[in-house]
Amino acid sequence: MSDKKILIIDDDPLVLMNNSDILEDAGYTPTAASNSVQAWNTLKDRDFELIICDHDLGDGKGIDLIKKIIGSGKNIPVLYLCYLLHLNLPGNPISTHM
Repeated sequence: MSDKKILIIDDDPLVLMNNSDILEDAGYTPTAASNSVQAWNTLKDRDFELIICDHDLGDGKGIDLIKKIIGSGKNIPVLYLCYLLHLNLPGNPISTHM
């Protein structure tokens, strides 16, 4: 098995499955967590080379989990995903108000 371990955190089971499959096909060892509690418990027991974390989790916001991870002293790179696109917010460079 690969030693390139990646923790994927997302509350959408389809996203978890697809991302896990893609990473596994690319030679990585993915571990899926569906919420921040499950992710935190997994992180207490294992080391990862990368965390891929969604913004909206079923039990909170991904950013709060990331702050907790950083506060614990773990030094793991994070790819933070946010699928929200607020097109109608003033100042948004791709706003529909152009």
